[in-house]
Amino acid sequence: MEATMSMESIYRMLSSLTDSNKRWLADHLYEDLGESKRRVRKSALTDEELAEKLSAFPDWDSTDHADLSSVDYSQYKPYISTKTKEIISKWL
Repeated sequence: MEATMSMESIYRMLSSLTDSNKRWLADHLYEDLGESKRRVRKSALTDEELAEKLSAFPDWDSTDHADLSSVDYSQYKPYISTKTKEIISKWL
């Protein structure tokens, strides 16, 4: 049998516990969180495994990609707000 409860109803039910029971529950919940974090870290790739996965991808070839410093950004002037210019000029 499966039952579904909202987090709010679970909280209301648990708020009636004594302080010592709340601490016990909190300690165990935090312990569970720590274990899940450790499991995530254990699954991280080693440098060798990461290098092997990355080797499957092509290298970045600067001849195939635009040099962003040579892009003419003057075409984007309509998107510049005069209010923004005023605010920035105050600080310059």
